Amino acid sequence: AQSKPRRPPGLSEGKIRRACDAAWYLSFFTFAFSYGLWTLWNKPYLTDHLQFWKDYPLHPVPADLHWYYMIELGYCWSSFIFSFKDKRHKKDFPQMLVHHATTLVLLY
Repeated sequence: AQSKPRRPPGLSEGKIRRACDAAWYLSFFTFAFSYGLWTLWNKPYLTDHLQFWKDYPLHPVPADLHWYYMIELGYCWSSFIFSFKDKRHKKDFPQMLVHHATTLVLLY
């Protein structure tokens, strides 16, 4: 029979789970920020927000910006769905649920 790997003293299951969550958030948001900066770097509306509204709503959306929105939309959907699946509801569960639902509505 295999035995469970031993944890160092002081590291509970909850602390390990929180550390994994923090590592996931760090990696995703570092990627999302970097990709967003790379995507918007050569766009005129990065420095002049009035350019964004030029020819609205008929201005074309570049493919790289479209994919940036799709990545963010995927993250919002996963956060929304997994907030129901997660058995350890946090104190701010209702507020985060409203936040994720509102973000989804705004992205669509």
